[in-house]
Amino acid sequence: MRRFALPLFALLAITLGTFMFNYPAEAGSVEEVTARFDSYITAQNDHDLKAVEAHLVKSEKFLWLRGNVMSLGTEAAIAAFGEVHKGTWKMTPVRGDLKAVEVASGVVQVVVPIVVTAGAKGAAAQDSLVLVTQVYVKSGNAWRIASIVTSPMITG
Repeated sequence: MRRFALPLFALLAITLGTFMFNYPAEAGSVEEVTARFDSYITAQNDHDLKAVEAHLVKSEKFLWLRGNVMSLGTEAAIAAFGEVHKGTWKMTPVRGDLKAVEVASGVVQVVVPIVVTAGAKGAAAQDSLVLVTQVYVKSGNAWRIASIVTSPMITG
């Protein structure tokens, strides 16, 4: 069985690669999503929950994963954002390191380091460098975030 593992893996990789990358790219998708990302950051920094919610897919399957905390569903995520917005909360993307790639028709993934300045109300805020991965999907005429995964970045 072992001698078939590598050829089988190669065949699977070629098949998935052909499926995932053999589609017509939508003109301007990455540029549209990058602009939508900027709008999302503005909404977060303004602590505007309604504007933040307008950027998210409205679904029980929306996922926000940060460290070992998961919010599943748009309502749960908005409630969690509401809690962090009570204190200091500012997101500063490292724009030069932003990567946006159309991974399938109507799906764009954004990966960007962000300096998050956060602190409980009345407490000193601290900066943390995190890597944020967002998956945007085309929903009607708008790009919306289907998932957000945040992980700490280790510098050194």
